[in-house]
Amino acid sequence: MALITCKECSSEISSWAKECPICGKPATSLFTWIFRIIFGCIFTIIIGFGVIGYLAGAKTSSPTAEEKTNVAGKINDRQRTLSRMIIDDEEISIKGNYMFYKARIINEYNKSTVKNVKVRIEWVDDSGKIIDTDWTYAVDNTGLHPKAAKSFQIMTPLDKRVKSVLSYIIKE
Repeated sequence: MALITCKECSSEISSWAKECPICGKPATSLFTWIFRIIFGCIFTIIIGFGVIGYLAGAKTSSPTAEEKTNVAGKINDRQRTLSRMIIDDEEISIKGNYMFYKARIINEYNKSTVKNVKVRIEWVDDSGKIIDTDWTYAVDNTGLHPKAAKSFQIMTPLDKRVKSVLSYIIKE
């Protein structure tokens, strides 16, 4: 807090004072205006970053009940596809301190060999909250020929909260 001089009566007053306590003239100093402008800009920037951060982190969609499979070993027979790639023959097992997701990826294209196919899984609890995620290249750069299939597995440390798993083909 700085002391400034009142322009009307020449008394020293606080830079925070709205008016001079001696003569009552409003105290509008250059320091006060600069402080208000700087504080206002900083406040606006902080609020702007907060809004941008909130919007960037917002989920666009939630998994549906159909996308969930049962960790107990009974996998639903719904096949998840991205274009013409299919995940099939899914199995979930627990061995020691690890959970295993095993499946087969099938290339349903008639003419194209696909390369670098990435599969992501989400281990979720009863409420659908994601407990852990993992991914693998189910098909590497050597490719998967038309109508061919390839087995793959993902191993994740055991978490007793996990009740189901969601799988996605996220890159072709």
